[in-house]
Amino acid sequence: MCVQGLRFVSFLGFFNTWLENKFNGNTMKENYYLGVFSYVTMATVITAITAGMLHDCQRRKYMMTDNYKRRRLPVILPLTVTSLMSIIITSLIYVEIEAFLNLVFVLFTIYRSYLFSYEITFLNDVYPLTSFSVLFGVLHSSAGLSGLLQYPVFEWYKSYTAAPNHVNIFLICLAVSSLAHPFSLWYRCRKHRNDESSKYVGTEIYI
Repeated sequence: MCVQGLRFVSFLGFFNTWLENKFNGNTMKENYYLGVFSYVTMATVITAITAGMLHDCQRRKYMMTDNYKRRRLPVILPLTVTSLMSIIITSLIYVEIEAFLNLVFVLFTIYRSYLFSYEITFLNDVYPLTSFSVLFGVLHSSAGLSGLLQYPVFEWYKSYTAAPNHVNIFLICLAVSSLAHPFSLWYRCRKHRNDESSKYVGTEIYI
């Protein structure tokens, strides 16, 4: 959540500057695509449903596994998809074709729904319900603190000519690093014994 939250707020923070650089100050096109972005993001009501459908599908798939795997395996694909969309969105910024802006808007809308849906899902599935309120507060506090990094990133973005490219590369690297979480979940489930007598002590971290 910390890494993806920074990607989320930085996209919104850089959005106007990105459009200005892309269209070289053509305010008509900037205003047009700002309007398109606003309308596309209204589709969150639909994309949120697809996020739930994907997770329910994964739950049904692993319903017959042991308790440890049943709690963790269903979130691996959704978390992986969320990280991949973050990588794709940041990479598409380099594409000069104007029509790709619409694709970026659509993917960002889906990404936003998945990001905020699966953070709750992960806490709800993996941890006891009695710990949910505390962990939910810790999750959003840590995400808020990491979001403060957007300010030095904004200053970096404006500091020199090649800075926007370097910032995008940095954000892509952050998004790639977030794949470590679903991979670690998959690896732990793969190593976990199927018998109920096995005991596993570990800490799950949502990055």
